[in-house]
Amino acid sequence: MTNLQTKKELNKEFNSIKYILTSTMRSKLILAMYKNPKNLDELRNELKKPSATILHGLKELEAKNLVKKVQKQYQLTSNGFLLATNLIKLIENWSSLNNNTSFWDNHTLKDIPKEHLKNLHLLNDATYVTSTTSDLSHAFNSYIKLISSTQELKVIMPIYSENHFKHMIDLLKKNRLKYLELIMSENILNSIRLNRHLRKFLLNNKKVKIICTEKNLKLFLTYSPDFMSLTLFFKDGHYDDSQILIGKSENARKWGSKVYNHYENKNNFVNKELTNLILGRKGGKTTTMIIDRLLEHPYNINQLSNELNLDYKTIKYHMKLILKSKLVVQGEMKYGSLYYPTQKLINNLKDYEQIKKYLK
Repeated sequence: MTNLQTKKELNKEFNSIKYILTSTMRSKLILAMYKNPKNLDELRNELKKPSATILHGLKELEAKNLVKKVQKQYQLTSNGFLLATNLIKLIENWSSLNNNTSFWDNHTLKDIPKEHLKNLHLLNDATYVTSTTSDLSHAFNSYIKLISSTQELKVIMPIYSENHFKHMIDLLKKNRLKYLELIMSENILNSIRLNRHLRKFLLNNKKVKIICTEKNLKLFLTYSPDFMSLTLFFKDGHYDDSQILIGKSENARKWGSKVYNHYENKNNFVNKELTNLILGRKGGKTTTMIIDRLLEHPYNINQLSNELNLDYKTIKYHMKLILKSKLVVQGEMKYGSLYYPTQKLINNLKDYEQIKKYLK
């Protein structure tokens, strides 16, 4: 479908909903027949209106092919059912926005995917928590209490916050948190790489999975099997840590999961194996010197020792680590074997070059 065709379809749908909403009677009739057909008496009793008024409304809806009469009962056509579904969704979305007006009005929504903005009604029963002048940390403390009660977390992390990381690491160390998945920008990841403590407990932790996004996202979403939470950015681009939306219902968790999956599927997993090999231990610079030489052409250990002016045993030690990571392969000669880069190393050259930049 072309953009012009899509626009025409949307305009047609908008005009249909507008037609219904501009008449209270038409709206009530559509909603009354949504779940099952009704006869005139049932409609009159439910809507508390005279037959003439109801019949006039039904005639208008029949003319638009939204309602049809089958024997003595009135029921929605396929078009009428689809319109009623969208109408109900619109009303529920409207209700959700009204329930948390301050939260939605004051923040940018640009990074909430459009298809999920249409489903804000799923957050209708979410709880709005805000800090006050007497308790400036109320929203943050509510979040920490929330994440302390679950064993699995998936987080879109749009800010570098050592305070948040501190609590997550504490839960991981106590084994209260069994699995942590983080989506973050390259800038935030680089800051973690430069912090020895965070690097050790986040990048070198088997219970942590990191996904890197090129985009600096403007939403802080946390999803777990038990809840979802959302904090946003002001329209001027600054992060707002004073307001949080928390949902524990099945609908809210479903919404949080779908938004998270939208970004999870669009971005790349961080190459933790390379990160640990180069940044997670002393001697990473020597390791990269060896790899760089082997990318130029094959060497044996003795040749590398002479080329890099390093002790033979040092080269052998680092080569053992590189071999274990399957980034190089050893030739078949018994003595003086040459070492070659593997396809695995070639496939990960982009990650390798990026990680190498953060060596001190």
